[in-house]
Amino acid sequence: PGILSDIFLLKGQLELASNNYSGAEKSWKDAISKGKNAFGAYEARCELSELYMNQNKLSSADNLLDEVLQNRDDELAARAQYLKGNLAEIQGDESRAILEYLKVKTLYRGFAQWVAKSLFNAGKIYVKQGKTEKAERLIDEVKETYPQYYDEME
Repeated sequence: PGILSDIFLLKGQLELASNNYSGAEKSWKDAISKGKNAFGAYEARCELSELYMNQNKLSSADNLLDEVLQNRDDELAARAQYLKGNLAEIQGDESRAILEYLKVKTLYRGFAQWVAKSLFNAGKIYVKQGKTEKAERLIDEVKETYPQYYDEME
């Protein structure tokens, strides 16, 4: 079953790259149904949640992310927690977005890419809010602790 979910996960990614959003959605749903608890099925949940955020299907995206967070404690969970921050931003809840982003550092410290992206995004929100000292502290942390990711974000 795990291999099937991986195949459908990749098929969905190819569909997305071809701008076939309905095809991507179908493939990722297939990955989830075929693999239930396989790694690829949880990765498909993350992919599908991002698609749903872009389509403004926010509660569906939130439900998928919750499934990942309830059942994983690995890099997929770190990604899902980061995406919870994105979701809160899309919903216009900056305070919750910052909280969700900062959880990545607390809960998933070992996943540097997601920590760096989360701290950077929280810093951007602080800039928008005029809280420059807090913003500088977070962005400096990304620069100093995660320089390999900082260059990508600038």
